[in-house]
Amino acid sequence: MSGDPELLEYSFKAWERQPWRRSAALSGMLIAGASGLLLLHHPVFALLGALIVFVSTAELFLPVKYRLDKTEARQQVGFSVTAIKWTDVKRIVRVDDGVRLSPFDAPNRLDAFRGVFLRYASNEDDVWSTIRVLWHDNAVTVGRESESGPESGDGGESGAGDPQARSGDPSDPVS
Repeated sequence: MSGDPELLEYSFKAWERQPWRRSAALSGMLIAGASGLLLLHHPVFALLGALIVFVSTAELFLPVKYRLDKTEARQQVGFSVTAIKWTDVKRIVRVDDGVRLSPFDAPNRLDAFRGVFLRYASNEDDVWSTIRVLWHDNAVTVGRESESGPESGDGGESGAGDPQARSGDPSDPVS
């Protein structure tokens, strides 16, 4: 982490919190590799099958690097980079293990595929204080939600029970 209040860099290692997921992915790689070899009778297909599973589950083997700076929020796993400019962030959603920066004004089926998800690495306060400094004034922060859905019965992501989400008041985005 840097001393600059407008810059936060950190990494997250998923295998440290859930090591069984890494073992499951390794098993999948072995099965895909064995299937490629046995069904297609060529070692290239064994490597290809294992590589496809590895690329799909790379965050279980490689650290996820996060960088929040003056222009964008960035997530990088290996060669894969996902970034969103602060001016494109329309909604900030708190979930149990991180923050979702969304380019959509309202909840959308594409939320999981657009924007950036910032996982906490035991640094929730640092992430929130950096977002407070860097976010774009027209973003809307909504209430906390769990991975399975909103925690409260007030509509969760719609912001129905969150006065700041209703008004879009940028004076205190993440209280």
